[in-house]
Amino acid sequence: MTSKDRGERQLQRLKKIYAAAKTSLGCPMDEEARFEAKMIAGRMKNQREKVKETEAHIEAVCRRFKVK
Repeated sequence: MTSKDRGERQLQRLKKIYAAAKTSLGCPMDEEARFEAKMIAGRMKNQREKVKETEAHIEAVCRRFKVK
């Protein structure tokens, strides 16, 4: 029961922080900002995938070299 109480307290604290951020950061996040955030997150995800593909390709090329 204490873990549930602690979780509820933490949730309430996070809600207060979220509400305070709307005014402390200047303005609430509107639909346009959400859209832009989704676009940026999508680009970042694509970049991470490209980096993983590039690393895999580099590793495959390096495996062709014989170590003496």
